[in-house]
Amino acid sequence: MHNSVKGFFLGASAGILCLCMPQAFALPTVGEFVANIPYANEINRFEAIDNQHLLVSVDPERTYVLEFKEQCHRLSFARHIGVSMANNTIWAGFDYVTADGWQCTIDSIQKVTVEVLEPVKS
Repeated sequence: MHNSVKGFFLGASAGILCLCMPQAFALPTVGEFVANIPYANEINRFEAIDNQHLLVSVDPERTYVLEFKEQCHRLSFARHIGVSMANNTIWAGFDYVTADGWQCTIDSIQKVTVEVLEPVKS
């Protein structure tokens, strides 16, 4: 399998990483656990929930929360975020997110709806 990294460069003016919190918290189960994210080359948004959880949107119908094995300390203020994938698919337990060059291994993936996340984000 070919492993590629799709980089998403977020500038200060993008305003996407607006929900940054300094420490991780125990995120309740907010969706269905899935093994992977298919068609990951279509990701159009990353949003940090905290240092251990990242919201990833492919489209309005396909939004996911990635949980990392350990805290990803650079996530909250990273200027460059990327994700590894094999054959356009992100796998829990195998792939990772890079935050300004630091690798954060994905432990689990939950498929969620934006409505379910509103209470978590506030």
